[in-house]
Amino acid sequence: MCLLGTAQAATYPNFVAALGQPNFSRIAGVIKTLGLTNTFSNPGLKLTVFVPTNAAFAAAEARTGVSFNALAGQKALMQQVVYYHIAKEVVRAPLPKRAIPTFVAGRSLTGDGMVVRGVGSNSAKIVEANVQCGAGLAHGIDGVLTFLNIGGLGH
Repeated sequence: MCLLGTAQAATYPNFVAALGQPNFSRIAGVIKTLGLTNTFSNPGLKLTVFVPTNAAFAAAEARTGVSFNALAGQKALMQQVVYYHIAKEVVRAPLPKRAIPTFVAGRSLTGDGMVVRGVGSNSAKIVEANVQCGAGLAHGIDGVLTFLNIGGLGH
C-alpha cells in the first residue's frame, strides 16, 4: 500500500488497486477467488478494510497448521473471514476504543489505538494506517482476524 517508513500513506482509486501491492497478494487472491473484485473496484465504497499482510497469512498458517489455500475451496468460510475484516464505516487510525461493526451479522471488531481486536485473544497491530482507497480506508495489519476456530486460529 505505502512504503513502510514513509510519512504519508499512499492513495489509491479503490481497494483493488491498493491490494495490487506485492505485500497483499494473498488477500488479493482470496478476493478474486470469492468473485469480489468488481465490488472492491468501486471507488465509492465508504468502508474500512483491515488487510492482513502476506506475512500475517503465513504466521496464521504456521500457528494453526491450516493452509488458507486449502480453505479457498470453502468459499462460504473464506467469505466470512474476509467480511470480518471489513468495517461498515470509515474508521481512521488510531482506532477509537469502541465496537466496530463488520459485514458478518452480529459480529464486531474492537478498536484500541493501533490495535484491532476480534473475538477472544485474537488481535492484530496496524502496520500501515489510513491508506485512502477511493471513498474508503485500508489498514495493513499483522494478523488474520476471525471469530471462528480454524485450527486454533481465533480462540
